[in-house]
Amino acid sequence: TSNAVIELKRYFPQIPIAILVKSVDDDQYEHFVSAGADLVLTPFLSAEEFQQQVRIVLHQNVQRRALEARSQKLYLISSLPLMLRSYTDTQGILFQAIKIVINLLDIQAVTVVVNNGNGYRAYRGSKPLLGADQLVESAILTDPNDPIFWSITHRMTQVYSDVYLNPRISVPEGFDTHSAAIIVPFDYPGGD
Repeated sequence: TSNAVIELKRYFPQIPIAILVKSVDDDQYEHFVSAGADLVLTPFLSAEEFQQQVRIVLHQNVQRRALEARSQKLYLISSLPLMLRSYTDTQGILFQAIKIVINLLDIQAVTVVVNNGNGYRAYRGSKPLLGADQLVESAILTDPNDPIFWSITHRMTQVYSDVYLNPRISVPEGFDTHSAAIIVPFDYPGGD
């Protein structure tokens, strides 16, 4: 049975596997779980317990798939510099990056901060984004405690469900219409 579980997991890793056995001791249970079983059931369970166990595993599977999908999207966002390397103009890069993130994450607005050599500038695009001429530009403060500037200088991604809960945030005027934020620093051709 363990070999069958291993084979099923190899070919269908996304599908939860439940095993129904006559009885199981701790060692057998560990053996099945180590092989990849998500659920080990016995006929001694009541109908309610059986249904509850199946519901729990199915719910966990849905959550796992959602996390995997989100991870893949975040990976794509972190890969933007490679995806946009054929662009040579800053406006084209900014427009494509903002458009990709808005569409990929199905969000209303994205702000990209760029060091243009004379300081940091923020470029914001929001739905519906049709052209680079729709990007709104603003200066960014360089307070070392500001979360946006801190993310840039430390090359660390930050995710906020409400960025305004952080008292150190300094959002440029006109950029403050949304509270959720993901700050993702990355390099692209021609700047940082």
